[in-house]
Parts: sequence; structure tokens; C-alpha cells
Amino acid sequence: MAGLDQKTEPTKKGNDQEQSDLDPYKVAEGQLTFDVEGSEGGRFHSRVLHVPGSSSGVTIGRGYDMKERSREEVIGHLEGAGVSPSLAGKIAGGAGLVGQPAKDFVKENKDIEITPEQQQVLFSVVYDEKESYAAGRLKKWSGTDLSATDPVIRDLIVDLFYRGDMTKKKWEDNDFKTIVENKDYDRLLTLLQTRTLWGNVDTNRYTKRIEYIQNRGNQGGKAGGEQKPAGETTEATKPDTQKEATTPKAPTAGKSLQGSVGAGGKNLTGDIFLVQQQLSDRGISVGKIDGKIGSKTIGAIERFQSTFMTHPDGRIDVGGNTQKKLFASKDPVNLSSPKTESTTTTKETTPKKADTKPESVTTPGDLSRVRSGVKLTPALVAGIRTVSPYLPSPTVVTSGLRSDEDQAALIHRYFQQKGGPATIKDVEARRQWLLGKGMKIARVGSSLHRTGLAFDLSGGSLSAIQSGVLKCAKEKTGEFKFSRTIFERANNCVHVELTG
Repeated sequence: MAGLDQKTEPTKKGNDQEQSDLDPYKVAEGQLTFDVEGSEGGRFHSRVLHVPGSSSGVTIGRGYDMKERSREEVIGHLEGAGVSPSLAGKIAGGAGLVGQPAKDFVKENKDIEITPEQQQVLFSVVYDEKESYAAGRLKKWSGTDLSATDPVIRDLIVDLFYRGDMTKKKWEDNDFKTIVENKDYDRLLTLLQTRTLWGNVDTNRYTKRIEYIQNRGNQGGKAGGEQKPAGETTEATKPDTQKEATTPKAPTAGKSLQGSVGAGGKNLTGDIFLVQQQLSDRGISVGKIDGKIGSKTIGAIERFQSTFMTHPDGRIDVGGNTQKKLFASKDPVNLSSPKTESTTTTKETTPKKADTKPESVTTPGDLSRVRSGVKLTPALVAGIRTVSPYLPSPTVVTSGLRSDEDQAALIHRYFQQKGGPATIKDVEARRQWLLGKGMKIARVGSSLHRTGLAFDLSGGSLSAIQSGVLKCAKEKTGEFKFSRTIFERANNCVHVELTG
């Protein structure tokens, strides 16, 4: 089919951390929506042109509808996803079409197909738009800050807006504001199971939403959202009298993590219990062991990470280095002698810090993507120059070399922007408060920015930026001294780390 000759090749799916970063069927945000917006193969195969419904336009991928987009906008998004200019121009012929003209266009171009990686990037474009719309509605309706909500509940709320299932009346009549702000999974589940509230929602999406909340979001990476056969009984469609309680319980000893825990993680209740108990058993205080994520638990994770990482991030990924080390023993942890981890096989590994303070250099004239005032080092210049051709056109470098003083000023600025309490004065206490709000930011003295081996990218879709960086790392192994990325939604950037 047309489109398979693109540079981006499908990536094998796997369970380890490095493979999951490149899995085209996993997305940084909106996994629920991604899974129900199409499938891989079969009747609802989404990587070809299609018209989902009578009110839809020509669509490609998981929800990229061209009905209200200009030809120029479509071409820009497609090329940003890695589609060749010639194929992008052909697909963009469907921009603005609806009804029979849209169906005719799809029929005439039935052989066009994009790659899984291109579909992933296009989805991020649409999801960013829908998330921004949802955030604006909630702010206007009830002053709710969507960015500060629980990540799993946020995914569900955006999906409710994605196809127009959430209205102001429904939001207010059912007190969704309180449910969202209190992270009340039980009440949310009850509302989702009230079928009369969602009369026009198809059975597949209705069921998947309920399962997503029941499983606390732990269903990522599925390749499709095929509908179940009509009449099939599921837990979601049972009468209320047949449903069992789903109140989370602390896991039994030895149970493995089901999702990431800590700053920006999935933070499933059972996983938090498990991590809190293990940290406590190893002599690191987490406060109350209650299955709830907060600054104390994130701080405890960071204190543990500081014994083997130069850049603790307060997060434990499934199969990552932190999980392996935390659960490898029951012995008390020695927090007095932090050391550097030399292994480079997991996402959480950090490059060795420079022994001397790096010197900044003048930004070369050919690096037009660097924002004014950003300090660079020779390593950063080389890395940015290599990755630039892989980035979406609006992308800019927003941060490079940063001193400890710069890092402290950054923490204070974010603290003020997030409305932190004036009673907290200490810079580390302010950073801990920010971590509790889901904002990843390194402590003064530990940021990789101080070594001249890290930079931040912003502008346009963060998922598209991250996809570009990962593609560069895959294709330019010798030139691009890549270590890892950190997806920082709260900071509106993708943090990139180099090895040298």
C-alpha cells in the first residue's frame, strides 16, 4: 500500500522499558482514547483513510479528522509525523470534505496507508487539541485545573469531551468537580456505570471507559478497539445488583508492580501501597502508608534513588532500575553515601556528571531553533544539530546549560506559577511541593542541566517531539549521543539527556 515506503518502520512491541518507549501502540497520554478510536487490522483498521460517521470528514489514524482543517494544516501535520511531502499532499486532498465527497475521496484513495509511528504522532496532535479544549471548558465551568488532576481520571475526562459526551449540565448535576478533585474512583465508577447518562455512547467505548477506571488505567499498549459482539455480557453491562465492589486493597507481599509509581506515574493504589511498604521496610520514611501518592512518598523515592543515581526523578517504572534495586533486598538503605550508577540499560539510568563546570559557547548561526538566552555547550550544540532535522517545525530549544543558581530560580518561578503557599520558603521544600503536584524538577545540585548534557524542547505536540528524538536516536546511533527523554507535560517540554 502507498505510505509503506516511508522512513519510519513499525517497531516490535515488548515489555521492557526501552522497547515501550518506541512502541507505536503506546502513547504518552490518552491511551484510553487511542485504544477505542480504531484498531490494527480488521473492519476498523485505522491507518487507512476512512469516514467514521455521517458527521465526520475524511479521517486517517486514530481520530485525525480533516473536516475542519485546511490543506496547508494537514500537510504540516503529516510531514511532521514523517509522511513524505508527495504522499502528504495527496492525503491533504481530503481536507474540508464531508458527506458523499468525503466517501468518494476515501474510495478513490483506498490504497493509502500510513505507518504505526505516523499514526501515533497524528493522534498526539488531535489529543493535545481535545485536552486543551477540555481544560478550557472545566476552567470556565467550575475553575477546575485539569492539569492538576489524577492522570488516569484526566484521561477519562478528556475522552468524555473527545466525542462530546460531557456537557456543562452533566458536569454540574453530577458534581464531577468534587469527584475529580478528590480522586473519587468509586463515585466516578458509579456514574460511568449509569447507562442512562451515556445513552448515545457505543457499547465498546462505554465498556472500555469502565474497565479503564476499574483497572486504574492499567491497559496501555493495546493495538486496537474492535467492538465486542452484540449481546456479549461484560462486567460493565451487568445490572447494578450483580456488580461486585471494586474498592482497591493493599497488595499481598511479592506482588509485582502493574504501573509506574511517583512523579507523573500511573499511581495505581495497590502499587503505591507496595512501594510505600517496601520503602518503609528498608528504613526510608514515607509518612502514612495509605496507597496515596504525595510529596512524602515521591521524596522517599528520590532519597532511595540518590544512592545510585545522579539525577533522581521521584518515579519508579515497571522493570526499571529503581524497581529492581528497591525490591532486591529488605536490608536498610544507607542514605549517607550517594553513588553514581554506571549501567546504561534502563530508562532511569543517568549519564555520569562532569567533574568540572562546563563552559558555555556561542550559539552557532545554523542553530535557529535555540531560544534567545539559552546557554549551550559543545556537546549540546552537536546533539541539537543532529536531532533538529527530526523535529516538528515549531520546535525550539528552551533550556540548555543551567547553573545551580539558575535551577533554584526555576524552582521558585514554577512554585509561584502553580500558586504555592507563601509559608514555604526553602527551595527544596518548594521543589517537594511541586513534585506532589506532578511536576518533575531536579533538586539544586543534581540537575543534568548543570553538566551541559541536557536540553529541553518545546513548541507544537510534545508527543511528536519525543517521537522525533527517539527516531533520531534509532537512526543516528553514532552521531546522536542519546541517553533518554523525560516527557514533562506539566513543564510543557520534552527533556533530553545525552551521554557526552
